[in-house]
Amino acid sequence: MNILLALPALNRGGVESHAKNLARGLSTQGHSVVVMSSGGKGVENLKDISGVNHVRLNIKRKSLVSGVPAIYKMSKFIKKRDIDVVHAHSRVPAWIGFAASRITGTPFVTTAHSYYSVHLGSSIMARGKRVIAVSSGIRDYLTSSYSIEKEHVEVIHPGINISLFADPGEPAPLPAELKNRKKGLILGNVARLTESKGHEYLLRAFAHLKNEISNSHSSIANSFLIIVGGGNRIDKLQLLAKDLDIFEDVFFLGYRDDIPALLNLMDVFILSSTSEGFGLAAVEAMAAKKPVLMTRCGGISEMIDDGKHVMLVPQKDYLELAAGLINLIKNKNIRTNLAAQGHEFVRKNFSLKEMARKHIQVYREVE
Repeated sequence: MNILLALPALNRGGVESHAKNLARGLSTQGHSVVVMSSGGKGVENLKDISGVNHVRLNIKRKSLVSGVPAIYKMSKFIKKRDIDVVHAHSRVPAWIGFAASRITGTPFVTTAHSYYSVHLGSSIMARGKRVIAVSSGIRDYLTSSYSIEKEHVEVIHPGINISLFADPGEPAPLPAELKNRKKGLILGNVARLTESKGHEYLLRAFAHLKNEISNSHSSIANSFLIIVGGGNRIDKLQLLAKDLDIFEDVFFLGYRDDIPALLNLMDVFILSSTSEGFGLAAVEAMAAKKPVLMTRCGGISEMIDDGKHVMLVPQKDYLELAAGLINLIKNKNIRTNLAAQGHEFVRKNFSLKEMARKHIQVYREVE
């Protein structure tokens, strides 16, 4: 099959990672895949995947001025490349893809990655010939918010290239300012710097850890936090770190494309989100054999056992987040067991092969 995956851009994020992984999984099954986006730093990561190409098209802006030409160009491309399925992964590309699919008579599929606000603009995510949701929670949200039957929505959990995280090679080099620090645990977070990722709660939890408890435990006193991800909240978060008197122990590394190597560097991974469609970053950390502490949100939290695969804490509660961190820092055996059980869970449930197989089944049904 010739498959077109459409998304706004290719930077670091759950949607972008999912699209890249899906493209890889589909290509290994012998299908030809085109990823269409407005570009981004992640385009380079597609070049090593055989059978996958990237086409740049402005399908990111919410504008009729750019939208109408994009519909024309996508329609022309669909006809030229004999595309069998148009698969959209976000709202603006979905509107453009929907119009282009109507013009060309090509089957149109959407994947809902998040709990989109309910309005006309979001309704396009429920208008695919088939709709895919990354979790059962999102499926239920779609069916209750829009006039679609539950049977019309297929739940397909994201898959990842597990070996990429389980065997990443050498850890990423420490930033120069960290090399001379006393030995301590490296706590890490990978997420875009958006409000829904809960970085404020993470920083407050870390401050509670450092300022109130570190005197009684050297591993806490010497620990530091690295936050990986780009976004426009960097200044606000750095200011909060200064106000909490932890700025010297928190390192914002910005956008990075060496996530497996960075995960290999970490002793504990934390996902502090207040809202998640799925929580792919936690899956990647488990694949990397890291103990994961995460808030109870996102599709992944529906599937895992607290205390066995990960440690779960309530959302928006920095004291509970801090308590979870303290427990992990003080108990190496808990960290070891979580890392092992979490990795095994991911290995059994999130392979690229299985994700690709389920998508191909959906594509066949809409042909």
